[in-house]
Amino acid sequence: MRFGVFADVHFCSREDDGERFFSQSKRKLEACLNRFQKAKADFVVCLGDLIDGSEDSEELKAWLEELQTVIRGSGLPFYMCPGNHDRGGLPDADLLALLPGVPAGGYGSFEAEGIHFVLLDSNYQKDGRRRTAAVKWDELYLDEQQLQWLEMDLEQTDKPAVIFVHANLDSRLLEGERDPHVVVNHRQVRAVLEKSGKVSLVLQGHCHSGALTVQRGISYVTLKALVEGERQIPGLMVDCDPQKEEYRLEFFDGAETDDGETE
Repeated sequence: MRFGVFADVHFCSREDDGERFFSQSKRKLEACLNRFQKAKADFVVCLGDLIDGSEDSEELKAWLEELQTVIRGSGLPFYMCPGNHDRGGLPDADLLALLPGVPAGGYGSFEAEGIHFVLLDSNYQKDGRRRTAAVKWDELYLDEQQLQWLEMDLEQTDKPAVIFVHANLDSRLLEGERDPHVVVNHRQVRAVLEKSGKVSLVLQGHCHSGALTVQRGISYVTLKALVEGERQIPGLMVDCDPQKEEYRLEFFDGAETDDGETE
């Protein structure tokens, strides 16, 4: 079994800012999905920030409908964990229903070919409420209820598990302080993962430059953002061997050629 992963599309109608090429996001998403099709991926996962957020509910709906057409057109089963930019001027339940492939309630799990896959929602604030526009991107949490669910979910499976999440769970420092892309209660989350003994791979987004760490036997792989760079189309293919509990990761970050292919 193999699956494709990408992160941080940030689709919107804003002007490019020199680093984030919003105007290219849809085209780059199409190219990324096309690559997954050619690689015969069994399913695809978006690690959040599919859109860049809007307080205009009609604009937000239009963006999501446009991307849903692209995603459905790929014919690939699609899953997603919500990112901090996947917010806007809609009630939370309505917004989650519009985001393609997001589990009801924002987090959940599924199984395929002998592997347990978990989609988490890192968009909570300290008091346990879901993130609002007023909450900073660098002060995100997994709420206590979700942590309890995660512990129970991992206890109930007898299969190796892979975690998908937007904000980061590994312990990383930036200038001596917690890397702002890492959730505030990262130690609590990792304690649950480590206690289960079933998790060896965590795939995450949010940090646009990407990152890779291995902590207590768990690989934390942070994907580069699709929105960054005018022609770069970063993504990841993962081949799974559940019998050996092994995963082979193939990164691609090639620039597009003139015919729309990636190098």
